[in-house]
Amino acid sequence: MHSTTAAPQPPLAYAPPSRHTVPEPAGAVPTSERIGVLDVLRGIALLGMYVVHFHYYMAPDDVGAGPAVQRVVALFFEERFWAMFGILFGVGFAIQLRRADARGERLGPRYLRRMLALLAFGLVAEIGFGYHVLVEYALWGLPLLLVRRWPTRRLVVLLLFCLT
Repeated sequence: MHSTTAAPQPPLAYAPPSRHTVPEPAGAVPTSERIGVLDVLRGIALLGMYVVHFHYYMAPDDVGAGPAVQRVVALFFEERFWAMFGILFGVGFAIQLRRADARGERLGPRYLRRMLALLAFGLVAEIGFGYHVLVEYALWGLPLLLVRRWPTRRLVVLLLFCLT
């Protein structure tokens, strides 16, 4: 008896490289340079902010599980996710600065465009939903350009001045 066997097939997860690739948008970070952990943290922060902003519509505060939900959201979400967003904003700025320096580019024009886009989204969120945080990030992001090259000691002095 003579048996013929077919050539082994590649696993289903394998996809041959395509000749028709979609080009990266201008100014976008190539997928190979993205920092996956930051993307995951941004997703977690967005989910947390969703819970913070929309839990008010779940149930009245004084009926059923409302008070318990209110306490859980306040304890585990509100302040933590505001802080997480602030940290991620600063990390994003630092990464943009380093990458611009490594390429020998000026950060200012690109960063200003991003802050302008953030302001536009923020104005839509403020007018449409009453959420002001994106406008604040856009406005407070501008002074970062002024202090980005300051030594740590001067930044600490500025921090202490702002806390008083």
